[in-house]
Amino acid sequence: MRANNLILENDIYLKMKILIVIFSIFSIPAIAQFPDTAYIFTYGGVSYDHSREIQSTNDGGYILVGSTGSFGNGSSDIYLLKIDSACSLQWSKAIGGNEVEWGYSVKQTFDNGFIIAGYTNSYGAGGYDVYLVKTDSLGDTVWTKSYGGEDWDLGYSVQQTSDSGFVICGETYSFGSGNTDVYVIKTNKTGDTTWTRTIGGINKDMGYSIIITNDSNYVIVGETSSFGLDSSDVYLIKLNKNGDTMWTKTYGGNGIDVGYNLDNTSDNGLILIGSTNSFTSGVGMEAYMIKTDSMGGTLWTQLHGTGFDITGSAIKQLPDDGFVIGGTSMSGGLGGKGLYIVKTNSIGGWQTSAIFGDVQDEEGYSITLGNTGEILFAGTTTSYGYGNEEIYLIKVDTLVASYTLEIDSTLDNLSPPPMMSIQSFKKTESIKVYPNPFKVSTSIIISQEILQRKNIRFLIFDLLGNKLFQINEINTSPLTVFKGALKPGIYIYTLAENETPLSSGKLIIY
Repeated sequence: MRANNLILENDIYLKMKILIVIFSIFSIPAIAQFPDTAYIFTYGGVSYDHSREIQSTNDGGYILVGSTGSFGNGSSDIYLLKIDSACSLQWSKAIGGNEVEWGYSVKQTFDNGFIIAGYTNSYGAGGYDVYLVKTDSLGDTVWTKSYGGEDWDLGYSVQQTSDSGFVICGETYSFGSGNTDVYVIKTNKTGDTTWTRTIGGINKDMGYSIIITNDSNYVIVGETSSFGLDSSDVYLIKLNKNGDTMWTKTYGGNGIDVGYNLDNTSDNGLILIGSTNSFTSGVGMEAYMIKTDSMGGTLWTQLHGTGFDITGSAIKQLPDDGFVIGGTSMSGGLGGKGLYIVKTNSIGGWQTSAIFGDVQDEEGYSITLGNTGEILFAGTTTSYGYGNEEIYLIKVDTLVASYTLEIDSTLDNLSPPPMMSIQSFKKTESIKVYPNPFKVSTSIIISQEILQRKNIRFLIFDLLGNKLFQINEINTSPLTVFKGALKPGIYIYTLAENETPLSSGKLIIY
């Protein structure tokens, strides 16, 4: 239950820029290299905000999709953000109903709008359903569709097809042969179903990414426990335009092998990225690269991330026919997970790599390339920004051994969810808090006019509205407030007369 006098800021747009030396870089350069600049951007509100995919747009900027708990109608909404070529926020949208929505994939459409695939339990037939959202060029919703049955059905990847329709892949518990099957949905340009397919056996089978191949058919990568050698193998499926299976392949060994992403290659083959512990020397995972020909035949495989327990989640072929791969290192940051990026040659051989991580956790999910060759890697962070978890974007011109960081944290100015916006944020001169942010203690300076009133109180709440700290009957200023048992993070302070709030703001502890 939220406190009645919790007041949140509705109309803020803040940025901070700090130039610091990178916290954690893993690289084995053949010769010393001079530091370059890595540009770090965070986006979101004061709660949880996640990113799952980034794509370049026709205007030289980028589009990101994920989920938000800071804004929207429900406990989680699809979060769509458009940024320009300098990664400055142009606009953002929260899309969804009263329950949970997640956005996993976004592409720009032929009309310069956007198509989003994910899942919803605000709408549909039951449980979670695949959710498809079409927007215009400014992110305003044109139409939405849901697909699925009474159980869980989730969408992970979408592409626009040559007939202006869409093809989606994911997983279904409602239909198919096993525990969960690969779920493929083909629609027309308004989202009406043209055909659906479920692919798999009696165990778990999932499709994480779908692309349109150079011969205008479809290829899906994921994982299978129904086929292959052991508990989980990389699963590659090729379908024709009508959804008929042309061939399937599995890759892996006697351990866990998963495929998360794939890309067309310049030789009309495919490059796959995922994770494996079948071929590693230790107990952890390593990023698993698989290069195939046009029929899925293996040409070579490579592992990356020895000793760092790596999940490989994103891959792109570069103009020099090499590759950039990205993922999450379970031990890459100073205190937890870090983002792991590797540049390879044309046969997957290591050239250089870097890990970006700080005192908490960073995770990486999607890579895109800028118009002039920049590498952009999107994910989430709990180390930076204003909320509990923020969208995290790294932009580098080239991958080198060491960096300085330029950090730009943007607090989005979307309206918070209705349950958070109890009253408008009041900006008055009745109270000043300095320093803010603070590490040990801060001073609360209250105007003499306010001190003359009776029963003036100072309160601190967490972002869920739980009261954590209170001083009653204040008649002197300044007051010193110590961090005490409060953990680093963002809190809400309120100055009140009896039960009437007079002023409020954010209190940041680092």
